[in-house]
Amino acid sequence: AALYPLMSWEPRNGYEIDRALIHAFIRQESRFDIEAKSRTGATGLMQLMLRTASYVDGQQTFRPHNRYLLEKPATNLALGQKYIKELLGQKNIDGDLLSLAIAYNAGPGNLAKWKNNAQITVDPLLFIESIPLAETRNFVEKVLSNYWIYRMRFNQKTPGLDEIARGKWPGYRTQDKDTLIRLASAN
Repeated sequence: AALYPLMSWEPRNGYEIDRALIHAFIRQESRFDIEAKSRTGATGLMQLMLRTASYVDGQQTFRPHNRYLLEKPATNLALGQKYIKELLGQKNIDGDLLSLAIAYNAGPGNLAKWKNNAQITVDPLLFIESIPLAETRNFVEKVLSNYWIYRMRFNQKTPGLDEIARGKWPGYRTQDKDTLIRLASAN
């Protein structure tokens, strides 16, 4: 339990997606440090860049002089959750957890490029190994592992783990149901 802590903070307006998924990203991104800052400028629990935060917020709210706003857990979680939800619904991701983790770390543009250039798209584990950035390969593996461990901590099933073990792409499910979500088709 100490390696996979549960946080007391929640996004403004609560969770809209599986809290296990949010915990998985935070564990890898900031280790639950609300003041975390990366060398590239990512800030807070979910390590959001100012540009991404402003894009998700729909305003030009986040600038270098008010970066501290991203250190507020409720704000950072709300924006990070909204960004994950948006990514899940993109056509190139369509509810796929592996693609989500790649896009979150390396950007949706790199995901699209790597999928287009990949020789191996049938087997998700081989696709992970074909990612040209070691940092992204490592990130994907750790976020997915974190996700399944958090699902177990929250007494949820782990169908995505079963899927990837069978060579299938792991799909996102809600926290309360084991219903596979394909968000792009709902938009």
